[in-house]
Amino acid sequence: MATKKCPFCAEEIQAESIKCHFCGENIGMGRWKSSWLALYFKRKALEEQKKIESLDAKEAQRNKSSNWLALYFKRKRLEEQQKIDALNKKSEQKQ
Repeated sequence: MATKKCPFCAEEIQAESIKCHFCGENIGMGRWKSSWLALYFKRKALEEQKKIESLDAKEAQRNKSSNWLALYFKRKRLEEQQKIDALNKKSEQKQ
């Protein structure tokens, strides 16, 4: 019967073994399991990145609209200040 060493505990096990009976680690499915987990976590990372980009886009849109509103009120304040300055000049000229 052919044997091989367990990559985790280095004990001699049967070549067809998928689980080491000394340490309990999965051997035969190890590559499949690790590649599946890598794909799973890669997909999760991409989903999180998309969520972050979506939130960034929403924040940028919110900032854009709030910037527009801030500019509107700044313009209104400037117009009011110009009116007040014009009235002050007229009152100074009358005196």
